[in-house]
Amino acid sequence: MPHTPACTKGYSARYYRSSRPMITLTQAKADGTYTKALNLLVKIDMLILDDWGLEPLKSAQRNDLIEIMNDRDGSTSTVIISQLTTGQRYQSIGDNTLADAIL
Repeated sequence: MPHTPACTKGYSARYYRSSRPMITLTQAKADGTYTKALNLLVKIDMLILDDWGLEPLKSAQRNDLIEIMNDRDGSTSTVIISQLTTGQRYQSIGDNTLADAIL
């Protein structure tokens, strides 16, 4: 069977620079649409986060990211693209316990 991209089979995919969803969720908390914004990210079949770790995560962003990853676990796919080594990824997340869960 020939290779067929997932999107042509009806799966949804979204590409973001890693900071964008974090900005969106911060704004959503301020305007009361956090749950809706979070659910939109969770429902995407293939979530692609590029440029991971260019900016260290703030505490609220770590919590948002763990919510996204926990809700996506086992039902959807997430691709994280980074130039950082594993140790640098932990440092960028800023909390080793959450980093273990996220990565």
